[in-house]
Amino acid sequence: MSLETVNLRWNTSSQRLEEETSCVRSTERFLQLSQAPLDWFEKAARLPGKALAVGLAIWALAIAMKTKTIMVAPISVKEFGVDAAAKSRALSALAKADLISMESRKGRFPIVTLVVSDETA
Repeated sequence: MSLETVNLRWNTSSQRLEEETSCVRSTERFLQLSQAPLDWFEKAARLPGKALAVGLAIWALAIAMKTKTIMVAPISVKEFGVDAAAKSRALSALAKADLISMESRKGRFPIVTLVVSDETA
């Protein structure tokens, strides 16, 4: 069973209750992948573990920041259900599949660049 809330207001000119119309900002978030090649995701989907989830997180950040090179912190992938150890394994799998290039930095978050070849673009 679903309950729906309707806001009513009194219209003095018509002397009636009317449904209130207002713009309500949605709390939903959307990821626009129009800049991301489908082949990239098809390859990532064939990789083990959380590689696809980490790939989606990387693309989301890259599109939001308008760059193909980003720093991947644990918070970046947490909303995708990925912990720090799984993130490391997934980044290694993505790098081995040539979907990203990665600069590992001891004691710091890795710098990742999305690899989009002519055949996947």
